[in-house]
Amino acid sequence: MKIGQPDERTIFDTWIAGYESRDVAKVMSVYDTELEYHAPCQPVQGYASLESWFKYDFGRKDPRTKWTYKLESVDYSGDFAVLVSRWYGVTEFGGFAANIERLRSIDFLRAVDGEWKIFRTINDPEPCGPPWKLSQGAKSKKDKKDKKRSKKR
Repeated sequence: MKIGQPDERTIFDTWIAGYESRDVAKVMSVYDTELEYHAPCQPVQGYASLESWFKYDFGRKDPRTKWTYKLESVDYSGDFAVLVSRWYGVTEFGGFAANIERLRSIDFLRAVDGEWKIFRTINDPEPCGPPWKLSQGAKSKKDKKDKKRSKKR
C-alpha cells in the first residue's frame, strides 16, 4: 500500500500528548513492534523494554518534563522515511526551570498497515549549558550580589 509523506505533527504530537497525559499506549502507538531505540548512555531497547520504561516513568510522582521539537528534515521514498529533529525537555521545580535534555533525534519510519511507524530511533545528546536556568522574573542570590557590586563601581 502506497502512502504519502509522513506528517511529523501526527507522529510527534501524538507522542507528546501521550507523554503529557502519562498514556503508555498512546506513546507506544507511534512505534513499530520491531523497534530499536538508541538513547544516550543506555543499551539498545526494543518495543517491550521501552514500554516497560514508560510504565515505570509514568508511575513516578516526579514533575513532568515538557517536550517540544523542531523538525529539521523529512526524507521519504515509497514506504520508508527518515525524520531528523531536535527535542527539548524542560522540567519546572518550584519556579525554577531546568533544561534537562536536548537531543538530536533521527527517526526511521516504515509504512505499517497504511500508517507510518518508527522502527528505529537514534538520539544523540547535545550540550545544554548550565544545568539550571531560572524561569522569567526569578532572581538568584548570585544575581542580587552581582547587581550590588555593579552599583558600587
